[in-house]
Amino acid sequence: MRQDRLRKATLPARQIDVKPAPAGASGGSSPRAVDHSEPQPSPSPSTAGQTTAEGSSGLWPILTLVFGLLWLITLWLWWNAKQNPHTAAPSPGTAAPGTTTEKAGEKQCFKRLQQACREGDPRTIRRALIVWGEAMWPDQSVTTLADVQRHCDNPALSKRLAGLEQYLYGEAGGHWSADGLQTLLQRAREQALAADQRDNTGPQLPPLYGGS
Repeated sequence: MRQDRLRKATLPARQIDVKPAPAGASGGSSPRAVDHSEPQPSPSPSTAGQTTAEGSSGLWPILTLVFGLLWLITLWLWWNAKQNPHTAAPSPGTAAPGTTTEKAGEKQCFKRLQQACREGDPRTIRRALIVWGEAMWPDQSVTTLADVQRHCDNPALSKRLAGLEQYLYGEAGGHWSADGLQTLLQRAREQALAADQRDNTGPQLPPLYGGS
């Protein structure tokens, strides 16, 4: 039956033992450190576009320098080719190597031959004759004085060169002199150059209208 009175209850005492947590077990999460640093703002689209523009503007001076150097090199090559026309490719109508207008060292070889004739040494003259013959007729085989005689087609010069061969390699020996040899060689050279000029020029065409 319910009564409207205050009552007290007394419970018997009871002991509670609290044991420590086992080793290795986390006894609770440790407090996390609070980062008080300010967050870095992410780059805005306008800032990224400005950075790209700055990188592109730095590339233009390098490209300008490279193209300028290439232009200077081209200008130098053009000037060098203009100063040395012989190194350029031959244009149509230009005589090819080996013709009378361009013989590789023929003039220098003939000068050395003339010097050998003035000195008068037979063996030196023979070597200089063959070297000059090789330069004068580069497309032909010139290895002996007989080859020079055949190309020159000059009876007087052939006689002198045959005497030189007989003096150097003949059994009788004898005497041989270079007097007058320079004159004969000069004439033979002029004849050979004229023959080359005729071969390079070709036959002359007859006039379109006959003379009256």
